Amino acid sequence: MKRLRYLLSMVTLASLAVAESTFAQPRFEIPLTITDGNLSWSMHFGILPGANYCMADADTMNGHGEWEPPAAPPGPLEAWFVWPRSGSNLPCFGLGIRNDYRPFASYAQKDTFRVNIQYILDSTHLVVSWPSGLAAYFNELILRDVQTGGALHTIDMLTTTSVNVSAAGPPSFRIYASGPHNPQDTVAINVQILPGWNMVSNPVITANDSISFLFPTCIGCPLWPPFPPFFDCRLPPGEGAWIKCPGGGPVTITGMSVEVDTIP
Repeated sequence: MKRLRYLLSMVTLASLAVAESTFAQPRFEIPLTITDGNLSWSMHFGILPGANYCMADADTMNGHGEWEPPAAPPGPLEAWFVWPRSGSNLPCFGLGIRNDYRPFASYAQKDTFRVNIQYILDSTHLVVSWPSGLAAYFNELILRDVQTGGALHTIDMLTTTSVNVSAAGPPSFRIYASGPHNPQDTVAINVQILPGWNMVSNPVITANDSISFLFPTCIGCPLWPPFPPFFDCRLPPGEGAWIKCPGGGPVTITGMSVEVDTIP
């Protein structure tokens, strides 16, 4: 019975969080610049709410649409986004697309982008570069070469801004993006506290998830043993805790919205 009450309380708080949460879904584009020392090529990828996982006229951001490159003749330096798994230009991607935007589903989503590069002029090397500060948009962003499965190039795009590529063969890269987020997309959740004991959870992602920070007027961490395994001073999303509050009233918790969660 106690476990049932616990789960029901968690569901109630989760429902409350969803009902009261309103936030602007993240949308951003990340430029890639490819150069051989003489010529440069620019393309973009990113997250666009409502975008299609295919080439579509509606998938445009800042004037950069998902449109096909000319069929022929190819230029001396070309690059396309193609089907991430096989690299073939399926009908969904046409002959390849200049820019690749993915729809926003949740802050836990994972996306894979694939870039094929083609050049005609002789070149000793190619450089693929991107801006710094991408940790503000993704939790993980990894670039790997397709030819060796990452043995030749495995680059953390959050901590570096370029990769030098040997031009011995047409390069192809996959970009693995995980956890899109936007620090500006915060929500404020009101949790009603009653005088005495309350079962609570944390409905947002916060930099400080200590109980004393989330519920400053309540007591949720004892000052005596032997109960620390039961009373945790931290309250990450997905966990519940008993706290004792001398008075009641609303408590506002601010952080990044939790779109997807799993409670075992």
